[in-house]
Amino acid sequence: MRAMILLCSACLVGSAMAVSGALAGSTGGAIPAAPDGAAGNGQPAAIPAEATADPAALEATTAKFNSYVAYMNRTLRAVDSLARYRSWVNMRTGPTGRERYVYGLYAPYDVTDERAEVEKALAAPPSLPDLDAAMQAYVASNDRLAPTLVKADGYYSRGDYKLDHLAEGRELHRSIAADGDAFLAARGTLEGVMRVQKLALDQIRLATIEKKDGRRARWHVANVMMRGKVALDAITMGPTVDVAALDGDMLRFGEAVKGLDEYGAAHPRALGGFSSFPDDLLSHMREVQERLKRTGGNLARAVGLDMTFIQSDWNAMVTGAELPVAIQEP
Repeated sequence: MRAMILLCSACLVGSAMAVSGALAGSTGGAIPAAPDGAAGNGQPAAIPAEATADPAALEATTAKFNSYVAYMNRTLRAVDSLARYRSWVNMRTGPTGRERYVYGLYAPYDVTDERAEVEKALAAPPSLPDLDAAMQAYVASNDRLAPTLVKADGYYSRGDYKLDHLAEGRELHRSIAADGDAFLAARGTLEGVMRVQKLALDQIRLATIEKKDGRRARWHVANVMMRGKVALDAITMGPTVDVAALDGDMLRFGEAVKGLDEYGAAHPRALGGFSSFPDDLLSHMREVQERLKRTGGNLARAVGLDMTFIQSDWNAMVTGAELPVAIQEP
């Protein structure tokens, strides 16, 4: 199941206020080591040690991740466009003219600025071989797909298909099908690498914030976002969910949300309007968690409108966590 789930950049991997501030206040000492990678068993390696060896390296790594995340979020529009197209077209045959509805698709967003930032990040240290390679492949796949989506959006929006009886639509379909599959595959690979390496970076960043400031507002927000994303991934990676693993992820997310609420109760002005979002997300995810237990982890049978609520709750958390005015240290 593919949901339009935003990736969080500043709230997890660092913003000028959250991470750079912590690094600037560092008086030295070793940055906590990254978790051991899983290289050698077919999984992407964790972040190389040199990428987080000191505050300057950690800041450079943070900047690279943020550039990649911004591009991935902007290109979610193409994922949405393909989903809309597939909702009315038989992907094996292409459009036939016998469809009950012709919904067209969506033109992708312009990513000129985000792509330029990705190019800079790819050329800049530190080298993150697995992530950089996956990002390059993803950018290339979007470069191939996007022009076709733009052309197809105009074709269907203007109603040209009514004049040529979908002749051009069938031509466009061949490119949409081939390039769309390649794009989604490249994104899936990138998301897998990003998930492993971003979690490692988030853990290091969390320890850095705690070392400088203790477990105050920014630490609690970062902890909730990190734990929430791990639990969210466990649910949305379907079609079958590892219920036992999800139970552990949800337990840790629940503890993080409880800690945030307790901190907010003691410091009412610290979290702004952010504090309500994690409660809502946790509640909706727990409802899905219970149904997953009854369905043996079958995601399709366990979710309905709940996934829409979960998506909305998470995206609201991302937006709230990235607003500098939302989080105020007491």
